[in-house]
Amino acid sequence: MLSIQAGQRALAIARDRGMKDFEVVHVARARSGEGASEDRWVVLLDRVPHTRLKHAVVVELRIDDGSLLTIRPPQ
Repeated sequence: MLSIQAGQRALAIARDRGMKDFEVVHVARARSGEGASEDRWVVLLDRVPHTRLKHAVVVELRIDDGSLLTIRPPQ
């Protein structure tokens, strides 16, 4: 899965959970040992219009198949 696909997947998951007015702000790859035990995509979503991350969420996806690991607030 490429980063653009990870962003699209994270946005689709968020929209399925009722976050209709969000968009992808940033996508990064995190390697195992960087806060978790496995490689993953970390996708930052923010509400539109942008809220300076006051209403942002982070969606973490498995690097290989894009399955959801967690949805959390940014740290």
